[in-house]
Amino acid sequence: MDSFRTSFDPALDGFAFANRFAWTAEERETARDLFAHVLDDDDALPGGLAAGLTIDPLLAGSEPGALPPELQGELLLEAACDLAADFAEAVAVDGGAAYGLCGGMVATALDYRSVNWVVPRGGGPDDGPTRATSSGRVLRDYLWGRTVAALEINAPALLQYVVALRVPGRDGPAWVRDRTREQWNHLTSAMTAVGEPVPVALVGANTSPLEHQQVLATGFDAWSDEAGTMHVYDPNDPGKIGRVEFDLRGGTIETKRDEPLTTMPRRGPLCGFFVGGYNAVRPPRTLVASLRAEREVAEHGPELVLTCEVSNQGYRRSPAFAIAIECDAGATSRREPMPEPLDERAARTLTATVTFDDDADHIAVAEAVLARSDGGEARRAFAAQQPGEEPRISVSAAAHPSRAR
Repeated sequence: MDSFRTSFDPALDGFAFANRFAWTAEERETARDLFAHVLDDDDALPGGLAAGLTIDPLLAGSEPGALPPELQGELLLEAACDLAADFAEAVAVDGGAAYGLCGGMVATALDYRSVNWVVPRGGGPDDGPTRATSSGRVLRDYLWGRTVAALEINAPALLQYVVALRVPGRDGPAWVRDRTREQWNHLTSAMTAVGEPVPVALVGANTSPLEHQQVLATGFDAWSDEAGTMHVYDPNDPGKIGRVEFDLRGGTIETKRDEPLTTMPRRGPLCGFFVGGYNAVRPPRTLVASLRAEREVAEHGPELVLTCEVSNQGYRRSPAFAIAIECDAGATSRREPMPEPLDERAARTLTATVTFDDDADHIAVAEAVLARSDGGEARRAFAAQQPGEEPRISVSAAAHPSRAR
């Protein structure tokens, strides 16, 4: 058995709030238009539908297998267009109450991971951001934008899967099973190659567009090319890693364990899954820091006083963290004794005096140190006070330190 786990920790890298969001009338109209026109672009027509089955850049060029005879050529186009129209009307009626923002939450968690910033997790399952406050509005708008991006990327593949599942007889479900087998092999290859989580769309027996799930695969146990376990972060069930145990050796997928189904039972039994598309975007800043240095001359030699100020510009109180000032060779690093949370719009400062062993130039960097669920430590970068800068400076014990850069 091949097994792999990424370093994704749902207590740090995921959100504390659950996917309990309803779409506004404007958002509902946006999603309705998206589904209504998802096949207008030539790239989304049969043959181009495979674009939604890739994750950039590793899986680019992945092609689905041949569709059943019932869904080839114009029949697929007609069925997909009809289904897209059904999806659009379902969005107009339901309003996103079932779907929420799971795709946006998955993408946003990956976005924060891509820049190694602290996630604005919120205070608990019912503490999702709203537009009632400025910080809540920023995060809520961002989650919606990432949800739309996920729908745009993955809607063609979802249409293809659901159309196939509606084919009478065994051909359609068997096609979905075969595509799921290919996607399972893509997932294990991609995750092993880059060591990072992979977004996954879970397609159930309910053929409504709003009853499917977006999760983040954080690890796997591959019993074979046709059976295994996905370990997933499910935005509907924060703070834990769930499991999906499946077997593709029969006529259709069989699941021995499907924990995401318990959080969204209307999805129905799992019929297949595919790797979702994802392109990284820089998320809203949370913990923002500046680092400055002042030179002093003591009896035993030149000293540098390093001061790091951190402010919480994100949503709600931050996770507990300790400020650490890390220096390169020749100086001792400094850190706060205990991790502590930082209230929204609050700030705190760490001042450290360091003495270098030589007169060369050195680098000092400020970081956040957080406790992992497994008892270890995680280090996260601070965002810069000004765009394009980092809480990082070049200093010299022999001369006045340079300005932050």
